[in-house]
Amino acid sequence: MATIEQMLFSIVKFLINNFTTYMPWIISIASVIISVYIAKITKKTQELIANKEQQIKYIDDELAILREDMVRFYSAQANTNGREHVGLTQAAYQILCANPLSTDKLKESAYKVLELDNIAAFKACGREIKPDEKVQGLTSEKALEEFSSTYISIVERKQEDRNRLIRQSIN
Repeated sequence: MATIEQMLFSIVKFLINNFTTYMPWIISIASVIISVYIAKITKKTQELIANKEQQIKYIDDELAILREDMVRFYSAQANTNGREHVGLTQAAYQILCANPLSTDKLKESAYKVLELDNIAAFKACGREIKPDEKVQGLTSEKALEEFSSTYISIVERKQEDRNRLIRQSIN
């Protein structure tokens, strides 16, 4: 009976004697296995990058819609035609509040701007209305400043999310 050393020696001797016959086959099979593995890794990486790009595009789209709602809200305030002004600002306010990115703080600050704006519009038409408690002692400028800073904080938060996704897709 042959020992293990003798068997290993026989296998090595066989491979050395038949090196030119079997080695290309071994190299070819190893190459195919490595190629398949690399293809799978590449596909996974591409899927991850595509997913991150979709998430980034979604954030960009959300911010674009919020920006449009903000422009609509500001534009409605520029209208100075009494009743039409009140209707436009109310509609713009409702659209802004329906935006999924609108936080409670943004809705509250938009309400304050709307309320102060409506008070001024009714006053211009010769009608006095009692202001809501939330806006007593508040100026339009201060309300707009609060509204703008709240909007900016939302945009900054979403930009941080976007930048984090970009860093993840690069790494």
